Amino acid sequence: MNNLLLVLAFLYFSSLAVFAQSESRIIKMDKPEEGEDRIYFEITSFKVDGYETFFNESFTANENWLKNLKVKVKNISSKPVTCVGIAFGLLEGINEALGPQMSWGDKLGFYYGNCSKNKHDKEQKIIKAGEEIELGYKDIDASDKTYFEKIGIGKFHKAELIYGVVKFKSGDIKDTYWRVPNNVRFFDEDDEN
Repeated sequence: MNNLLLVLAFLYFSSLAVFAQSESRIIKMDKPEEGEDRIYFEITSFKVDGYETFFNESFTANENWLKNLKVKVKNISSKPVTCVGIAFGLLEGINEALGPQMSWGDKLGFYYGNCSKNKHDKEQKIIKAGEEIELGYKDIDASDKTYFEKIGIGKFHKAELIYGVVKFKSGDIKDTYWRVPNNVRFFDEDDEN
């Protein structure tokens, strides 16, 4: 019986230590323009540490949240795609905003396939119309991984969706907006924080 109490006490205090390291985080997205015709992909889900998260709603996660972020996207165009990329601007404070005339200093991009204009892969990855794939930290550039290891990716609490890109099998590269589920809440700029 004493051993059981010791195990329960250990588990309780261990879980407190894990939760103490967790902090509020947010993935923000501005409302897309009405009638936008550059929507080739849909974001079908976000997961951090296996738990579903939503745009514009804070959640609790540990310092590895960006490394554990998984984004499922679906090709809703009628054409095969050889690359899709999604990029986030990163800020340290959950209520921090990018000031006027400022550009993103820290960005995190997940890219499936080769989005370069100049490179042609011998073995192209193909995302067929209607196909869904998962993007994550495994899909960032090696130099970005080195950079984030050096500065500590855990210091960021806010990721703001800033752009998307697709490369069609024909070689055309297009910026894309994202279709998102209907349950995404968008805020006026006054309500942003």
